[in-house]
Amino acid sequence: VLFLILSYLSVYYFRVKYNWDFKWIMDSSKDIANTGTTMNQYYFKIFPNNWGALIVTTLAMKLFFGSEVGAYIANIAFIFASVIFAVLSAKKMGGNKLALNTLILLIGCAPLYLYSPIVYTDTLSVAFPIGTFYFWLCAKENKEKSNKKYYINLLIMTIMGVIGYCMKPVAIIVLIAIIIDYIFTKINKKTLKSLCIVIVTSVILITLFNKVGEAVLIKDNRKNELEFPITHWIMMGLNKPESEGGTSIGYGAYSQDDADYTSTSGNYNEKKSANILKIKERLNDFGVSGYIDFLFKKFKYVWNDETYYALSLIGWDTLNTNSIPYKLVLGDNSYVFFRPYMRHFNNMLFFAIIVGIIIDLLKKERTREIRILGISIVGIAIFLLVWEARSRYIYFLIPIFIILGAYGICNIEKIVEQGMKKLKKNKEN
Repeated sequence: VLFLILSYLSVYYFRVKYNWDFKWIMDSSKDIANTGTTMNQYYFKIFPNNWGALIVTTLAMKLFFGSEVGAYIANIAFIFASVIFAVLSAKKMGGNKLALNTLILLIGCAPLYLYSPIVYTDTLSVAFPIGTFYFWLCAKENKEKSNKKYYINLLIMTIMGVIGYCMKPVAIIVLIAIIIDYIFTKINKKTLKSLCIVIVTSVILITLFNKVGEAVLIKDNRKNELEFPITHWIMMGLNKPESEGGTSIGYGAYSQDDADYTSTSGNYNEKKSANILKIKERLNDFGVSGYIDFLFKKFKYVWNDETYYALSLIGWDTLNTNSIPYKLVLGDNSYVFFRPYMRHFNNMLFFAIIVGIIIDLLKKERTREIRILGISIVGIAIFLLVWEARSRYIYFLIPIFIILGAYGICNIEKIVEQGMKKLKKNKEN
C-alpha cells in the first residue's frame, strides 16, 4: 500500500511534458486509442524495438476511453508487479526474513517509484525479468513433486521472458541466465526436455510477435529501408562525450549526430555498412589502451548513477515546479537530503550485494538462485560495454539488485549474530 501511494504521488507531482521517445509512444498510443490509426508509423519502422510498448500503452488507454490516465495506471501496475514478484521470490529463497528485508529495501529505493510518470520500455518491462525468475523458482520447487506443475511454471516462465523481450529486448536476460544455468547443470533427460521447451517456445513466440507487428503496425514493406541496424547502437556505444572531442551526451551514450549519420546513410544495408565503417574508425582512433580506458569510463558512467537517471527524466519539463515535493526531490533543497540519501542507499545496497555474493562463493554448495541473478547482472554489464548505454538501461534490474542486497544483509546479520554468540560464550567460559 505504501509503495502504491508513493508511485501515485510520483505521477501526481513529477509528471512531465512528453519528450524524447517517450513522446512518440504516448502520442501514438493516444492517436490509435482514439482514432484507430497514427501518423507516426515511420517512427516504429525505424525503431521496431518499441512495438511492445506501443501495444501495451494503446490497450491501457483504450480501457480508459482514450485517456492517458490508462497509460500511467499501467505503468504503476507494472512497477508494482515487479515489487510483488521480488517479495514472493525472496520468500521462496529465504523465507519471511528475506522477504521483509526485500520489501523494506524496495520501499527505500526511491528511483523505482520515481519512474512512475515515465511510461516507456524501462518501466513497462521491469516486472518481467523478476517475474521470469519467480516462475523459475516455482518450477524448481515442483520439479520432483509434480511434472504437470513443473512444466506449466516452466512455460509461464518462458512467456514472461518473451514478453519482457517484446517490451525491451535486454529484459530477456534472466531467461538467458536460466538457459545458461541449465546448460552448465548436470544434463539429464528432464533438463534436456526443459531446455527444448524454453528455447523452442521462445523462438516461436518472438517470431510470431515480429510477424504480427509487421502486419498490424507497419502494413508495408518499407520497414527494412527505414529501420536502424543493430550496428547503429554499437557505433554509438563507442562515441566519446563532447568534452573529449566526441558528440555523445556521455561515454557511449546517445548522440544526435550519430542518429543523423545513420538515418541519412541510405537503405538498411547501406546504413549497416556506414555504421561498420564508423565503428572501425573509432576503434582505430582508440587503440588498445585507449579503448580499455574508455570502457572503464563507460562502466563508471553507467553504474555510478544512484538515481538510475530518474531525476534527469522527471526533471525534464516537469509540469508542476512549485510543489514542495519538487523542491525537496529536484530543486536546490534536494542536495540537502534527497540526493545524499539516494547515494548512501545505493552504496549500501551494492556493498551488501558484493558481501552476499562473496559469502555465497565461499560456500561448499553455491546457491543456484544467486548464480542466476549474478549471471543476469554480469551479462547486462558486459552487453552495455558494447552497446549504447546510460544508467536508465539498468533500471529494470533494480528488483534483482534489491533481492541480492537483502540476501547480503541477511548474511551479514548471521555473521554478526554468530560473532555475538561466540563472544558471549567466551565471556561465560
